[in-house]
Amino acid sequence: MEGKCKSIAALAFICLISAVGCYYYSLGFFLTRYEIKEKSAKHHLQPAPQFKRAVLLLVDALRYDFAYKSNVTTNYANQLTVFEDTLESQRNNSWLFEFVADPPTVTMQRIKGITTGSLPTFIDFRDNFHSNNVDEDNLLTQIQLQNKTSIFMGDDTWIGLYPKAFHREFPFDSFNVKDLHTVDQGVIKHLLEELNNDDWTLIIGHMLGVDHVGHTYYANHPTMVQKLKQVDEFIRKIIKNIDEDTLLLVFGDHGMTDDGNHGGTSRKETNSALFAYSKKPFYYRSHDLPIGPRNTLNQIDIVPTLSILLGIGIPFNNLGAIIPELFLNGKSIVDALYINSWQINNYLSIYDTKIKKLPEPYYENLLHDFEILDFNFKSQKQVNVSDFLTFINNAAGMCRMIWTEFDIWYMATGGFIISLSFICIILLVTQDVDMHRIEIIITISSLSCFIHPIIMAALFLGYLATHIKIWKRPSKEFWLIFLFQCLHGYCLFSNSYIVKEDQVLRFLLQIFLLYFSNEKSSNKQWLAICAVCIRFSAALDIVSQKESMKFTIFDHIIMNPLFMVYIPIFLFFYLFWSLLKEKKISMILTEANLFAVLYYWFLQDFNLISPDPSILIKSYLPRLSYILCGISIITTDPLKLICGLTPSLILILGYSSPIVMLTFYIQIYAFYKSNPNNNPALVSLFLSFTASQYFYATGHRCNFPSLQIASAFTGFEIFNIYVSGALLTLNTLGSFLCIFSVFLLRKVNSFQTIAYIAAYFLVTMLLTTLNTAINRRHLMVWPIFAPKYLFDIVTTGFVYVICLIGLIAYWKPVEITKKE
Repeated sequence: MEGKCKSIAALAFICLISAVGCYYYSLGFFLTRYEIKEKSAKHHLQPAPQFKRAVLLLVDALRYDFAYKSNVTTNYANQLTVFEDTLESQRNNSWLFEFVADPPTVTMQRIKGITTGSLPTFIDFRDNFHSNNVDEDNLLTQIQLQNKTSIFMGDDTWIGLYPKAFHREFPFDSFNVKDLHTVDQGVIKHLLEELNNDDWTLIIGHMLGVDHVGHTYYANHPTMVQKLKQVDEFIRKIIKNIDEDTLLLVFGDHGMTDDGNHGGTSRKETNSALFAYSKKPFYYRSHDLPIGPRNTLNQIDIVPTLSILLGIGIPFNNLGAIIPELFLNGKSIVDALYINSWQINNYLSIYDTKIKKLPEPYYENLLHDFEILDFNFKSQKQVNVSDFLTFINNAAGMCRMIWTEFDIWYMATGGFIISLSFICIILLVTQDVDMHRIEIIITISSLSCFIHPIIMAALFLGYLATHIKIWKRPSKEFWLIFLFQCLHGYCLFSNSYIVKEDQVLRFLLQIFLLYFSNEKSSNKQWLAICAVCIRFSAALDIVSQKESMKFTIFDHIIMNPLFMVYIPIFLFFYLFWSLLKEKKISMILTEANLFAVLYYWFLQDFNLISPDPSILIKSYLPRLSYILCGISIITTDPLKLICGLTPSLILILGYSSPIVMLTFYIQIYAFYKSNPNNNPALVSLFLSFTASQYFYATGHRCNFPSLQIASAFTGFEIFNIYVSGALLTLNTLGSFLCIFSVFLLRKVNSFQTIAYIAAYFLVTMLLTTLNTAINRRHLMVWPIFAPKYLFDIVTTGFVYVICLIGLIAYWKPVEITKKE
């Protein structure tokens, strides 16, 4: 027992070292911009306001191709016709633009962008599920400074960001993505009522139905027709009811992918629509725009534009440019552009002197450009609109560049610490280490972290290296793992291979099986079954994606509910009965749990015609499943644990998961039957590859849009950070629970197998870290490399937890006596 505790402690400490390395590397790689808390004052040259009021209708995830007429035959095409109809009938009073958001395309970051005019950074994504008050200067603060009022209705994220900004507010819960109507109906009701009042300057309505249809189904789902028609009818009512002193802006905070998600940098995610309408004609509808016709605008441009049009100060941190097309009076546009340029120059000057030095060649050029603009404007020389806009766009471009600067020292420190932890775990796996006084060195190493974390890692590595009983060469199997790790790791340095990592893993798994089939002890018929499962998972990977325009006949057969759900569940009934028939209590609990899942989906299929399924389907059956699962997994028997987890995991993974999970278990069972028992290295390599393979087969990818947000509400209607977070984690990383199956083997060294698995994921994380360091200026660093790095960190941490729990609960002392 003492040897078991010390081995687990050594592995746990190596996990801690690698976590510290990731923390330091992330400090250097994910730099956030510094916020300046100063507030702007209204400029003395600011022209008179051109509108008394403005209505902002934010239609969440309003993708650009939802907003114009087209010849494509999709459910969403030509449903939102109000924009084109208004452009045709009242051309001088309306505009339609493609509205481009800065990534990450998540709602909270976009709300910040359209109120402050500032640019987000990648790491700010972490705040999307935990809104914090915005301290930066913003439109709502400027409205209050001018003793004006604003009113809000819709997504309650706004209230979390601006808790005291609104004169009246009507917030609705935003996280229940399966609720398609409550928020939209509330916005429609309250906004139309508020149009009859005159005690406001700004109304903000934030509708969520379109976004929730995407998350719950996909972009081209038939339900999208209903939502877009509802939005269309609502906008027509607003146009009819606003007066001549009111500006209407309808826009999306971001778009969505074809499968209904967002968060990344693809054009469908970043590009939404902006529609502007006024009952007074816009100046540049009857005059030529000096910069030529434009179809595309930056999302942050809305901030200075609204500020000038409503007669309030431009927020201090704004980097957007005014939109000349939305002005009624052309004479005030040059004044507005000068104020806009002056505000940005002032912001950059304070940022340079008080916060952080700006890069001299770029900033000096910007200073020179503004001095020329300032001199020409004040001396009443002719100044072109394009000159002001060029200066503003160059300033925003420089800021985008400097907020992706990297702290090389932190990155190097973190990478070095991760490398030391990798060497530690290799020694632990391949050498016979004396653990006699390991608790002392762990204590000393932990305390040395306060001096520097590299010292902590170096001390522990030194202890392991100097307490090896007899140095021995790594086994042949170790070099096999090393070869496969090199092949996999090589792919991590290519953005194309990361996107296609599911195919890479299946290829490597089949090569591995080909190698293993040459072993004399292997049972080739079981390896053939295993290979068939790997190929079949490729079809499941396609089907698990929400939308595909090229389904084959075979894919349609798989998608049939009978084949995809009901037959696999009945096979699970038989499987659990066979495995647990001598453990009757566990069998009853597991079979009852599986029946709850079966009944849940049966009722859901039965109620497909109903837009509002019963409470039984929504809540009680999933919660019953979780309770039965919780009782089943309180055990020291790994077989009971795996069987007890499976029904609830199937439920959380979603409707298509029964066939996926059945294939998953057949693949693992077939490999175990092929007789790898006495080889920890082969078992660890197979399980590591298989867990990653089925991460993709269940519809996931190493990017944020692939997160299946709807799974966080399986059994719960209200968002809870802990419950919803746990469900989303299990949905995303559930395939890695197969690591527990190590403890079902009795002829394999469980500790060495687990240590090999931990080493595999640590090496993957180390290589991904190295990749982001080398390719930090690559075009795809933020869309692909950075999300892959974050997913590898989370996956490795999750695997470490599984490994340590498994060793503590299921590693039998008898194995230590016999094997170690």
